[in-house]
Amino acid sequence: IEVMGHIINDREFYTNALKYRKLINWKSPEREGPPKGSPKGKPQSKSNSLTVFRPSKYNAKVFIDSCEICGAPAEAIHHIKPKRLYKLAPNKGDLNRRSNLVPVCSSCHLDIHRNKISILGWKRTPAHKKLYW
Repeated sequence: IEVMGHIINDREFYTNALKYRKLINWKSPEREGPPKGSPKGKPQSKSNSLTVFRPSKYNAKVFIDSCEICGAPAEAIHHIKPKRLYKLAPNKGDLNRRSNLVPVCSSCHLDIHRNKISILGWKRTPAHKKLYW
Protein backbone atom coordinates (compact mmCIF):
# COMPACT_ATOMS: atom_id res chain seq x y z
CA ILE A 1 0.00 0.00 0.00
CA GLU A 2 2.83 2.39 0.84
CA VAL A 3 4.48 1.76 -2.55
CA MET A 4 1.15 2.28 -4.31
CA GLY A 5 0.79 5.59 -2.50
CA HIS A 6 3.98 6.83 -4.17
CA ILE A 7 3.02 5.55 -7.62
CA ILE A 8 -0.67 6.45 -7.83
CA ASN A 9 -1.37 10.10 -7.12
CA ASP A 10 -4.79 9.63 -5.50
CA ARG A 11 -4.82 10.62 -1.82
CA GLU A 12 -8.40 9.46 -1.21
CA PHE A 13 -7.71 6.01 -2.67
CA TYR A 14 -4.55 5.71 -0.58
CA THR A 15 -6.38 6.79 2.61
CA ASN A 16 -9.17 4.28 1.97
CA ALA A 17 -6.63 1.51 1.32
CA LEU A 18 -5.01 2.22 4.71
CA LYS A 19 -8.43 2.18 6.41
CA TYR A 20 -9.33 -1.17 4.87
CA ARG A 21 -5.97 -2.66 5.85
CA LYS A 22 -6.57 -1.54 9.44
CA LEU A 23 -10.11 -2.91 9.30
CA ILE A 24 -8.85 -6.32 8.21
CA ASN A 25 -6.15 -6.36 10.91
CA TRP A 26 -8.31 -4.89 13.73
CA LYS A 27 -8.62 -7.01 16.87
CA SER A 28 -10.51 -6.21 20.03
CA PRO A 29 -8.10 -5.55 22.92
CA GLU A 30 -7.87 -8.58 25.18
CA ARG A 31 -8.63 -8.08 28.86
CA GLU A 32 -7.14 -9.66 31.92
CA GLY A 33 -7.87 -9.44 35.59
CA PRO A 34 -6.23 -6.94 37.95
CA PRO A 35 -2.58 -7.56 38.84
CA LYS A 36 -1.81 -9.53 42.01
CA GLY A 37 -2.12 -7.44 45.13
CA SER A 38 -4.24 -4.74 43.49
CA PRO A 39 -7.81 -4.08 44.56
CA LYS A 40 -10.57 -5.82 42.64
CA GLY A 41 -12.25 -3.67 40.07
CA LYS A 42 -12.39 -3.21 36.34
CA PRO A 43 -10.20 -5.57 34.32
CA GLN A 44 -6.98 -4.02 33.06
CA SER A 45 -6.06 -4.00 29.40
CA LYS A 46 -3.00 -6.07 28.48
CA SER A 47 -1.72 -3.20 26.40
CA ASN A 48 -1.47 0.42 27.41
CA SER A 49 -1.20 1.50 23.78
CA LEU A 50 -4.11 3.39 22.28
CA THR A 51 -5.96 1.59 19.51
CA VAL A 52 -6.23 4.35 16.95
CA PHE A 53 -8.49 2.51 14.51
CA ARG A 54 -11.54 0.91 16.09
CA PRO A 55 -15.28 0.75 15.49
CA SER A 56 -17.47 3.25 17.30
CA LYS A 57 -19.52 2.00 20.24
CA TYR A 58 -22.46 3.90 18.76
CA ASN A 59 -22.34 2.34 15.28
CA ALA A 60 -20.00 -0.47 14.22
CA LYS A 61 -19.94 0.89 10.65
CA VAL A 62 -18.28 4.11 11.84
CA PHE A 63 -14.57 3.84 12.59
CA ILE A 64 -12.55 6.01 14.92
CA ASP A 65 -9.44 6.51 12.83
CA SER A 66 -8.64 10.08 11.86
CA CYS A 67 -10.29 13.37 12.77
CA GLU A 68 -12.60 14.49 9.97
CA ILE A 69 -11.74 18.12 10.73
CA CYS A 70 -7.95 18.28 11.11
CA GLY A 71 -6.75 14.77 10.15
CA ALA A 72 -5.09 14.00 13.52
CA PRO A 73 -5.75 10.59 15.12
CA ALA A 74 -9.38 10.54 16.27
CA GLU A 75 -10.18 9.76 19.88
CA ALA A 76 -13.93 10.28 20.06
CA ILE A 77 -17.20 10.25 18.16
CA HIS A 78 -19.23 13.46 18.06
CA HIS A 79 -22.99 13.42 17.47
CA ILE A 80 -23.89 16.15 14.96
CA LYS A 81 -27.42 16.35 16.36
CA PRO A 82 -26.93 16.26 20.15
CA LYS A 83 -27.94 13.19 22.14
CA ARG A 84 -30.16 15.31 24.38
CA LEU A 85 -32.51 15.96 21.43
CA TYR A 86 -33.27 12.24 21.21
CA LYS A 87 -34.08 11.57 24.88
CA LEU A 88 -37.83 11.98 24.37
CA ALA A 89 -37.92 11.27 20.61
CA PRO A 90 -39.91 8.21 19.51
CA ASN A 91 -37.28 7.22 16.91
CA LYS A 92 -33.99 7.02 18.79
CA GLY A 93 -32.44 4.97 15.97
CA ASP A 94 -31.57 8.18 14.13
CA LEU A 95 -29.22 9.20 16.96
CA ASN A 96 -26.54 6.68 16.03
CA ARG A 97 -26.89 6.70 12.26
CA ARG A 98 -23.65 7.10 10.35
CA SER A 99 -24.91 10.43 9.03
CA ASN A 100 -25.07 11.77 12.61
CA LEU A 101 -21.62 10.60 13.76
CA VAL A 102 -18.21 12.21 13.20
CA PRO A 103 -14.82 10.86 14.36
CA VAL A 104 -12.85 13.73 15.91
CA CYS A 105 -9.66 14.32 17.88
CA SER A 106 -9.93 15.61 21.45
CA SER A 107 -8.86 19.14 20.46
CA CYS A 108 -11.49 19.52 17.73
CA HIS A 109 -14.11 17.88 19.98
CA LEU A 110 -13.49 20.55 22.62
CA ASP A 111 -13.66 23.28 19.97
CA ILE A 112 -17.01 21.90 18.77
CA HIS A 113 -18.45 22.01 22.28
CA ARG A 114 -16.99 25.50 22.84
CA ASN A 115 -18.76 26.63 19.63
CA LYS A 116 -15.45 27.42 17.91
CA ILE A 117 -16.29 24.83 15.23
CA SER A 118 -19.79 24.35 13.88
CA ILE A 119 -20.54 21.11 12.03
CA LEU A 120 -23.15 21.47 9.31
CA GLY A 121 -23.26 17.80 8.35
CA TRP A 122 -22.22 15.33 5.68
CA LYS A 123 -22.67 16.12 1.99
CA ARG A 124 -22.54 13.39 -0.63
CA THR A 125 -20.58 14.08 -3.80
CA PRO A 126 -20.32 11.75 -6.81
CA ALA A 127 -16.94 10.49 -5.57
CA HIS A 128 -17.39 10.40 -1.77
CA LYS A 129 -19.02 12.00 1.24
CA LYS A 130 -17.50 15.10 2.80
CA LEU A 131 -17.99 16.74 6.17
CA TYR A 132 -19.00 20.40 6.01
CA TRP A 133 -18.12 22.56 9.00
